[in-house]
Amino acid sequence: MNLRRAIYAYELLTTEERALFRQHWKLTEPQLRGGIVYSKKNLSHADSIKPVKTHIEENGSISAPQAFRLGFTQYKMDSGTFNRCIIKHIKKSMKLYTKKIGRNRFWFSLEGARRSLE
Repeated sequence: MNLRRAIYAYELLTTEERALFRQHWKLTEPQLRGGIVYSKKNLSHADSIKPVKTHIEENGSISAPQAFRLGFTQYKMDSGTFNRCIIKHIKKSMKLYTKKIGRNRFWFSLEGARRSLE
């Protein structure tokens, strides 16, 4: 679906449907300017860092899909984005290892959990 069709479809929604749309995609009114839905690039992940760090300390490891399933992140993100927005801040205070699983998925773990992955 191209952008014009998306804008047209959004403009056809009723006020209640637009509110449900914004609630589902966790968008605020300033993110919807002139019917254009702006990307999620400006979301803050600061509230996700502490629960992810606690989970790593308790369980030894985490992946991006697992963080989403556990409700630590607002939306499903790829491993690169997860690493850049959340893991990067955790690495400042603890030593984490990265293990590549598959083509695009990474597993972040502490040293003890790293041995169990190999």
